[in-house]
Amino acid sequence: MDYLNFCKSYFSATSIPVNLLDNMNILYSSVRTVTNIPQYNDYYVPDDLPNFPCFSHYDPSIEYGIVRVQDTSIPIVIGPVFETEITPEILNAYLRENKIPFSERDKIQDFLCSIPRMNQLQLAKHLIFLHQAINNETGKVYPMYGIDEKGIHHSGWAFTDVD
Repeated sequence: MDYLNFCKSYFSATSIPVNLLDNMNILYSSVRTVTNIPQYNDYYVPDDLPNFPCFSHYDPSIEYGIVRVQDTSIPIVIGPVFETEITPEILNAYLRENKIPFSERDKIQDFLCSIPRMNQLQLAKHLIFLHQAINNETGKVYPMYGIDEKGIHHSGWAFTDVD
């Protein structure tokens, strides 16, 4: 599969930002492409990603989702997505987490405000779709919330918090 064009098409169809990585090298970033700003930080994705999609966030109001392309070193990260309108606090948190200088604030604000609002369940459904399209495997929502098929909760399954 041509993951680069797949990610570009997904962003074009949904307006949800996409990052395509190989190891930690950024192959494509819709945020960087649209805003035309340089990469100010290294992108961190944990090495021990599960075989199912997962959520990730630095700040609780800024959500990401990760789909690992099975049998590769390629993760696809979608987001940021936001459940609420972009407040000055959310914008500042995004700038901080990405080490983007304040001088780029207006470009970033315009871009972030163009992202469709969605809750975590909606994000989960996008992740399941991407997982199925990329890995040819039907995904389920419950593992993303740390629950196995028997209904038992497993801490550490669902979220990837990055400090």
